[in-house]
Amino acid sequence: MAKMENVLVTGVAGFVGSHFARRILHASSVKTVVGVDKMSTTSSWNNLQELQRQERFVFVQGNVLSEGFVGLLCEAYEVDTVVHFAAQTVCDEDLAHSPDFTLNNVLGTHVILESLRMYGKIERYLYISTDEVHGKSIKMCEAQEEEQLLLEPPNPYSAAKVGAELMSKVYALAYGLPVIVVRLTNVYGPCEFPFRAIPKFIMLALSGKPLPVHGDGSATRSFIYIDDVVDGLCTILKKGSTQETYVLGPSCQKKMVDVANDVLAIVGDTSQEATAIFVDRRPFVEERYFVLDEKLRSLGWEEKAPWCHMVEHAAREEQYKCPAWSPCCDQT
Repeated sequence: MAKMENVLVTGVAGFVGSHFARRILHASSVKTVVGVDKMSTTSSWNNLQELQRQERFVFVQGNVLSEGFVGLLCEAYEVDTVVHFAAQTVCDEDLAHSPDFTLNNVLGTHVILESLRMYGKIERYLYISTDEVHGKSIKMCEAQEEEQLLLEPPNPYSAAKVGAELMSKVYALAYGLPVIVVRLTNVYGPCEFPFRAIPKFIMLALSGKPLPVHGDGSATRSFIYIDDVVDGLCTILKKGSTQETYVLGPSCQKKMVDVANDVLAIVGDTSQEATAIFVDRRPFVEERYFVLDEKLRSLGWEEKAPWCHMVEHAAREEQYKCPAWSPCCDQT
């Protein structure tokens, strides 16, 4: 089993990164967690409050694109494990600002990889990717393993994630970097940023506003609760093999119109306006993304959080953030 004593987490002020950092601080083997974030629009100082009360946590604000930045941190804190969450992930923005996705997601990852190559003391490097990299693969039904699936990203965001995945794998093959790629599906839970469907639906319902559902509502997505994701990432760090690709895939697949109706049922009708309405379909987004997750399940991971119970739990958490985040919810 690889050593995991000093862990560097990029994108630590984001939704998944902050939850992961809080979890591993409870691991007895971990001495230090170094959190890095440039504090972009999807980062939150609120996500750092609990972390910064921990003696073993160090936060450094900075951009992974800065040459030598990650390498200096690795040397200073004797980092042995890197989990790279930092990315530009707002899919709707990539249509107008697509070069930013290449800059932050591909070049940013490349800069990190080169820093780790020069540092030479990393035992695990997890690159966090997305299930969108496959698009709507025509060979999906024939594939038995994740590696057999075609890479057919449907938009600049997922194309940039493919580029970062491939660069990570090149560094594994060419330089022996201990790379593991992890593809996430739609993660939900407390502190998720409100432009995502579930927190957006929750806060609109609480405010008595209509819930916008794209297209005819038939688009299907896989949803997984944040605690299950963190469990999966910890399992991969402990038991996963380098130069492998794992998918954190849930059993819960929901049509988006059903997601909206479930939220309305859980939150309760706050007014007659709190109902699902159909709006224009988002461009360059597939109706469904399929995943194959048997490789991760073979390591002993299993999904535990039931859908409705955890949406209800998330709804209770989001009530306190509704006033501050309400402008985000007005965007369709």
